[in-house]
Amino acid sequence: MKRLVLPCLLAWVSVLGGCGESPIIDEEPDCVEGRIFARPAGGGSCQRYNWTCDVPEDFVVCCGGLAFGGCPVAKSCVDDPLDACESGQTSDCPGICQ
Repeated sequence: MKRLVLPCLLAWVSVLGGCGESPIIDEEPDCVEGRIFARPAGGGSCQRYNWTCDVPEDFVVCCGGLAFGGCPVAKSCVDDPLDACESGQTSDCPGICQ
């Protein structure tokens, strides 16, 4: 009977979530180093950032052409409605990731 007490106690503690403080969850986004281009959401030119965390919240990611590259996973490169060119026609006409 005594041999069953410790395993039962451990099982009971694991069901209740254990003891002590809850683990701290890091709410900061992971920063990734790389060449990222973004522009203000209201329009403007694409600017280069070296870290994903450096891109301001109110900016959209630029894509396409020779310089801007692709979009993050689950996003597509579409024509930027705020510029005068049409994406895909020239190498210096970026789109935006949506």
